[in-house]
Amino acid sequence: MIVPPDAFLYLSENSDWYDNNRPWLDELLTRMGESDQIGKYQFDFPAGSMYWFRVASLTKLLDRQFIDLEEFEPEAGQLDGALQHSVERIISLLVRKAGYKVQIASRIS
Repeated sequence: MIVPPDAFLYLSENSDWYDNNRPWLDELLTRMGESDQIGKYQFDFPAGSMYWFRVASLTKLLDRQFIDLEEFEPEAGQLDGALQHSVERIISLLVRKAGYKVQIASRIS
């Protein structure tokens, strides 16, 4: 996964990034076998969901045992707290767990 500069945030640095997402975030971490992260949230994520990735690094998202499409709340202009917001928070954790690297893209001048 390659993330643009200034878009990579460390989840534990600001509770605003996880407070409203805690129920789904904790559920997804449990499903991933990362329950030791619950309450700590010591991982990073690409804010705004802008990044490049190898498709194979995120195939876990296609696993209905991990996330069933029916679990996503209907779109209602939510700003935070919906399942998709928690998926955004764990996306780089999924990439690493699949054996891939996450890096910040260097700026091109």
